[in-house]
Amino acid sequence: MRSGGRDRDFTDFQVIVGSQTILLPALVGGGRGCVSGLSNLYLKVVNQIFEAADAGDFDRALGIQREANELRQLTGSGIPVSFHHSALRYRGIDIGVPKAPLMLKTEDEETHILKALRSYTHFE
Repeated sequence: MRSGGRDRDFTDFQVIVGSQTILLPALVGGGRGCVSGLSNLYLKVVNQIFEAADAGDFDRALGIQREANELRQLTGSGIPVSFHHSALRYRGIDIGVPKAPLMLKTEDEETHILKALRSYTHFE
């Protein structure tokens, strides 16, 4: 690893990225994992990226990575608490309502989310 023009040996150092949106590039660069909020909804997305990358099937891993990024676009930026309440309810998991000051999605927003999630049932 190069840092500031000096070589350093970090044999006991592991990189874990903070988002599944950059998981595949991190794995290719030697990363070991990610903190994936999307895994609350679709654990298989992250697992399948790992499995494909471990098998050396980077075309498949890239395709799944792209789907993960599409899903992230759907969730919105930041910590998508309200999105997860709607999406998990769609999957049959009722986690109640978000705590104030967060609010549930509007009916129109939820309809949009649920319609979009139908494209990702293969990750259930």
